[in-house]
Amino acid sequence: MNPSSINKDIVVSICTVIGDDIDNGREFVAEVVPILRHSFRHYEILFIANGSTPETVVELRQALQGIGNTRVLVLSKRNDEEVAFTAALESSIGDYVVVMDPAADPPALIPSMLELCMAGHDFVTGQIANRRNQPLLYGALSRIFYRLFNLFADQRIESDWSRFICLSRAMVNNIIQVKDRVRYLKYLNTELGYSQGIITYEQRIRPGREANRHIWGRFKSAVEAIIANSDRLIRMATLSSFLISIVNLLYIVYTLATWLLKPDVAPGWASISMIVATMFAALFMVLAIFGEYLSVIYKETKKGPLYHIAREYSSSDLFRDITEKNVTRGLQ
Repeated sequence: MNPSSINKDIVVSICTVIGDDIDNGREFVAEVVPILRHSFRHYEILFIANGSTPETVVELRQALQGIGNTRVLVLSKRNDEEVAFTAALESSIGDYVVVMDPAADPPALIPSMLELCMAGHDFVTGQIANRRNQPLLYGALSRIFYRLFNLFADQRIESDWSRFICLSRAMVNNIIQVKDRVRYLKYLNTELGYSQGIITYEQRIRPGREANRHIWGRFKSAVEAIIANSDRLIRMATLSSFLISIVNLLYIVYTLATWLLKPDVAPGWASISMIVATMFAALFMVLAIFGEYLSVIYKETKKGPLYHIAREYSSSDLFRDITEKNVTRGLQ
């Protein structure tokens, strides 16, 4: 990165979500702090403790002792990852915000992402070059999800896009205005219509990270993401139901015509069974789809905030020199 291309008055927020992987948290801090100190004058490191045990929070705070410009937000309970990322964006103060996974994304890429974002893009997305290294089952399910999502959604997202992103303040402000309870940040970024940059990198999977992947939880989130971000599925169900109804009506007409024109028609056990089976198959197909939509609607209509912050810890100094803090310059 060319240092002269960076506005020295900007504030950069580095946001990450951790659970109980304190070892990855320590390694992340040890790697990211020297890069930030070398590249930026004003920055903050924001940790969202999502379902972390009290012991993990204590160990994280101990790891951050003596390191300025750090904050830890402890959520009162474990939330969906998308909600935890929303908490990070809403709590960040930077002119540019970088969201990353401490267990997989390389901090060395932060300056390059910021430079690309400042060059005219509203957000920059990390594109994983080594997606083939993920577990076979997880990779297969992931490919199926992205194909289904792109089939039904209005905007296309790529399977090798990661959650490693850099956002401008304008982009962050618009994202946090969206109060959907079922959220999918990758899609939300593209749906807003802002300029996107892409940067390719090699993802580093630290030991123990794969054990934290809960297939069922991610499957549930994938289904909700598809349904919450597209109405095409329910339109397809409606059209299918209508066509099946037309076919049944035509079959009824055919049955009546056969009964009137052919005196030797056998008792209609087969016809009745076929009609009943068709009607029940259509009925339960529609009920299953409506059930998924009702589940999403239930979440959307629940009152109250998306998350609750139990505690917040900040380092004693958020900036090296408070007189240089960009948000106070106009007040002096």
